[in-house]
Amino acid sequence: MHRRQITPEDRYQFENERYLGYCLRLWDAPKPVIAQVQGACIAAGFMVANMCDLVVASDDAFFADPVVNSFGAAAVEVLVHPWVMGLR
Repeated sequence: MHRRQITPEDRYQFENERYLGYCLRLWDAPKPVIAQVQGACIAAGFMVANMCDLVVASDDAFFADPVVNSFGAAAVEVLVHPWVMGLR
């Protein structure tokens, strides 16, 4: 039995639902959404935290998005960092 080949379109659709769709639901939530960050907030965690209305970070929290440096992959990323950082 062979495993079904995943096409770039399949991958895009999956990420569109799982990443972009989830993040936009947070962004458009009718009530304030608060992210609590302790330690590393990297990649998808950073993407989700950026969609929240308020980010509360501990003294040891740090933020990074290695995806920004590797645009070689076909992916649906919510790269809102430049727009939301000014709001914070």
